[in-house]
Amino acid sequence: MSKNSGIIIVSLLILVIMVLAGFLLKDYISTSIADRSEDEIEDDEDFPGSEYTDANAPGTITPSSNGAETTSPPATESKSPVDSGSSSPPTSESTNPPNTGTTESQLPPPGGGSWSAAFSFSFNPKSGPVESEVILSLSEPRDVDVYYIEPSVGQDGRPILVKVSDKKTFGGNKTITVLIPGDATDGFFELRWDEGRVRASEIFIVTMPFNFSFNPKSGPTGTEVKLYLSEPKKNLSVYYNNSPLAKVTSADGKTLTVHIPANENSGYFELFWDNNRLKAKEPFTVMKQVVVIPFITFTFSPTSGPAGTEVKLFLSEPKPNVHVYYNNSPLAKITSADGKTLTVHIPPNESSGYFELFWDGGSYKNPNIFTVTK
Repeated sequence: MSKNSGIIIVSLLILVIMVLAGFLLKDYISTSIADRSEDEIEDDEDFPGSEYTDANAPGTITPSSNGAETTSPPATESKSPVDSGSSSPPTSESTNPPNTGTTESQLPPPGGGSWSAAFSFSFNPKSGPVESEVILSLSEPRDVDVYYIEPSVGQDGRPILVKVSDKKTFGGNKTITVLIPGDATDGFFELRWDEGRVRASEIFIVTMPFNFSFNPKSGPTGTEVKLYLSEPKKNLSVYYNNSPLAKVTSADGKTLTVHIPANENSGYFELFWDNNRLKAKEPFTVMKQVVVIPFITFTFSPTSGPAGTEVKLFLSEPKPNVHVYYNNSPLAKITSADGKTLTVHIPPNESSGYFELFWDGGSYKNPNIFTVTK
């Protein structure tokens, strides 16, 4: 065999080997691709929702007729709760109180129910004494129970007396009138119903009720007594044992000066104003004098005349700090240099009556009447 023939035979063998290797490689690649496709199908079955989405599905990019790309909106996914195998119900959302200015901490309300953000109310007045009336105005008519929450006592609250429940609406509001408890302190109003509750954002301030005291607590008739009011009152009248007393009011209106009338016994002071009345909690004790003869006496002249008449009172002896009253009303006076003559005038629109003198520790009422003539 020639040398060229050997080269040809070797070349053919190499070519045959290469062809066989090509067929083996092609078969291996085809098998790998088939195995990979089966794995992807299994993965898709393990993870639902990962199926292939065609080119026309929402959220994909497709070429338009003019060559530009357009995007269709993605479809909204529907999320169903995952079945974890537990029979427990899903956890509900927190029922914290709404952030509407209430003072309640961020906890569910005690006793059940939930805080209401849509329903609200206001109240007026914002302060007052115990046993006073407060009007609640609701944002909508609703059957509710009214509670009063006192931070100094606790957060549970107590129901309070509803005096009037107005079923009619005025401007979209339902009004409820309640009474502040007699032993109440500062607190919040809270409305409760089956489904929820709402608490006022402002606190109601309990103020001290109007009251008065007096001093001294005892003395003989004619004693000057000062009544100290907790606050000034207009159109105020002072009574002692159901009889009106003349009074002198201080500049600030909080101190009244009166005198215990002659021949009076121990008794109570009482104040009247605007259809209201308030009686002192303790009596004034009249101390009987051992000497019944007055310290001073007086006469007066003239004994009659029209309103405006000038009258002179002649004292048996001068007396400092003496006050002149006519029909239980104080009169302005002019005192003479020796202090024994007092000059006064009969007030307009007065009727016939008696003059009376008051001084520290004593009084004297002249038994003779002054006759007012027309």
